[in-house]
Amino acid sequence: MKMIVLAAAFAAAMGTFAPASATIIDVIYKGSVLEGSGSDDLGLFGPVGGSLVGDAFIATFEMDTSKGNNLSTPTENLIEGGIAYGVDSPMLKATLEINGMTADVGIGTSGTVQSFLGQPGVANQQTHIVQGTNLMLLNVSDASGASVGNIPFTIDVPLTFTLDSSDTGFGQANFSSSGITTALSLSPTQLIYQYPSPDGAAPEPSTWAMMLLGFAGLGYAGYRKAKTSCAA
Repeated sequence: MKMIVLAAAFAAAMGTFAPASATIIDVIYKGSVLEGSGSDDLGLFGPVGGSLVGDAFIATFEMDTSKGNNLSTPTENLIEGGIAYGVDSPMLKATLEINGMTADVGIGTSGTVQSFLGQPGVANQQTHIVQGTNLMLLNVSDASGASVGNIPFTIDVPLTFTLDSSDTGFGQANFSSSGITTALSLSPTQLIYQYPSPDGAAPEPSTWAMMLLGFAGLGYAGYRKAKTSCAA
């Protein structure tokens, strides 16, 4: 009985004081490698020194919007963090895939997720950045800074957005090792918020509480059974 009482007390404390666990979100950009770059000197995505111009890429930012400094306003979503800011980065992982081969950018010294709500003089846009020894930056923007545009103003809901003629996209990815660099200019054509990430989410406090109550109940049932057996 004491176990159930303790479990109930723990559940109440968890529900009262513990913050809800955030769901991990994958932000995915798809597009192709631009001309003027594309020499894979590190051989990350094919033969060393091979050209990647025109090849399709998939850039993935795995993020937790409960981390970092949240500096959002009604017209700007902005979360930043990392070693440079003295707080956990909202970016948990960043990868670039080309030709079926994936390179890990790493979370680096800083990570940023940002979106602007289009308004006069400010383009409707989305930006994601991870920076450290390696760098990956992807951005999509409405071409007109004088209207709201059609790029979703969000950083944490499911969406699939395909750029049209009124939108522009830009990206870059730089990988360095022992003085050798693979530096790519990227042209995104699609932005996807995958929610939740396939990596899943940590259980909510209420879920932990229910699990604990379940274990307590099983323990009490075993105790009752053992006591009954002894009495017999």
